[in-house]
Amino acid sequence: MRVLIIGHLVLDEIHTREGGVIESFGGIHFPVTAFSALAMEDDTVVPVFPVGEDAWDPFQAAAARMPRLDVSRCTRVPAPNTRVRLFHDADASYNTQLVRSLDSISYASVAPELAAADLVYINFMTGADLALDDAERLRSDARGMIYLDAHMIAYRVAPDGHRSTAPVDAWRRWIAIPDVLQCNERELAALVPGADGERAAAEALFSMAALRMLVVTKGGQGAVVHARDSAPLRIEPAPVEAIVDTTGCGDVFGSTFAYFLARGETAASAGARAAAAGAFVASIPGSHGMEGLGRAVRGGGA
Repeated sequence: MRVLIIGHLVLDEIHTREGGVIESFGGIHFPVTAFSALAMEDDTVVPVFPVGEDAWDPFQAAAARMPRLDVSRCTRVPAPNTRVRLFHDADASYNTQLVRSLDSISYASVAPELAAADLVYINFMTGADLALDDAERLRSDARGMIYLDAHMIAYRVAPDGHRSTAPVDAWRRWIAIPDVLQCNERELAALVPGADGERAAAEALFSMAALRMLVVTKGGQGAVVHARDSAPLRIEPAPVEAIVDTTGCGDVFGSTFAYFLARGETAASAGARAAAAGAFVASIPGSHGMEGLGRAVRGGGA
């Protein structure tokens, strides 16, 4: 299977409740490391994104340790990398501040991979990772399943960089892009304003687009998968012995769910694996230790 990954690489500065600071790669780095850790011998993982000068060498070093990863379409740009500060207000939640961001990923850099990709995974780490017109072109040209994590599409950025959920003007166009859409409860409310409950929001999405599934993540409460012609599927959370840092849990949940769904597993099976992946990420600081994800998901512990 060939996996194409689109989204901004982020340098995370995570401020813990205890006053400490964890620095690590974040943003699309979580899905990249997740897909690499999960990949089997017949898989190739191809990320496409710009990398700033200050992140290029560390990124290349990190990529060299990841199996089945092809970073030939990641480009070095003469500017500082996208950076985000995260402030934990509880063990399982945090507020974010976008410090700076690189330009959107060009369609020209993505297009050569679309015919060969069995899975196109898009995650909006800044909200400007991919322009809407380019996303629509991608929808028409892609051969494989498109999995889109709405994430920062459903946020506005204040002048000081702090982000909060907000209604999305072009949400009807955005939901026509993916086969599977992922968002959390706050993002769903921004994407489908005024819906009378989660299932009503899902039904509204299904009535307006050819969407196969809606995945609504709920943090420590697990997730719910809504499908077009079946009852909602509850994905129970996996236990975590000690929560260290919840940064990236939703991203890795979605990456894992998308990977096994594309490999032909049922939503229930893929969801159980995704819950185990999310619990594993909650037990590590930032993205440090992500190489243990495959063992945690397939068995054998961290």
